[in-house]
Amino acid sequence: MKDPFPGYAAEYQEPLTEQNKTELKGFFSQRNAVQWLLEMHEFILLALGCPHATDRYKPFWSVKEAMQFYMDNKEVEVPDSVEENFPEIIQLSQILEVWKYVVTSKQKWMNHE
Repeated sequence: MKDPFPGYAAEYQEPLTEQNKTELKGFFSQRNAVQWLLEMHEFILLALGCPHATDRYKPFWSVKEAMQFYMDNKEVEVPDSVEENFPEIIQLSQILEVWKYVVTSKQKWMNHE
């Protein structure tokens, strides 16, 4: 797969652990998780693609925390399912790998249900 995010800060491209992948699979197999994936993609493109993004969005923050901050600024509510179920352990430093993993795995998960 061609890198969908060329030129993004290396600080946002940390690899996922097997535990991360298991937790993400559990979350993204929920019915309304696709909307969260779309929000995450917008966040990556608009917030993390600009120079000095790491000054505003710290790589050590959790993805959930960073996305809440971003969505609050947009005046959009974070879905309850995200508040309750998105894995806290996933850090912003892994967000590009999260997006790639979910997008490439989602079809496989849907075929095994």
